[in-house]
Amino acid sequence: MQTLRVATWNINSLRLRIGLLADLVAALDPDVICLQETKVPDELFPGDGPVALGYPHVVYRGMKGYNGVAHPVAIAVETRRFCTRLVRQGRLPACLGRS
Repeated sequence: MQTLRVATWNINSLRLRIGLLADLVAALDPDVICLQETKVPDELFPGDGPVALGYPHVVYRGMKGYNGVAHPVAIAVETRRFCTRLVRQGRLPACLGRS
């Protein structure tokens, strides 16, 4: 039986705590990380950070100083169908991040 390890964290500013994210990865080795309160606008998202930690797939959405989520994933995932549906519904301006 395969398992999927998921870690979730209210990080309260991803850019300030990217080093602690590396500690979380080292301690828990999750397949998926669910980060909330990233507080980073999309154009400043540190996309290379999760990649350097072994998470080549990441979907994110955020604004400066306000909310924001990111989902770094270490395994191959398909996000386009979900994103496309949200775009059509007007709930997301575009499919963001890398997948």
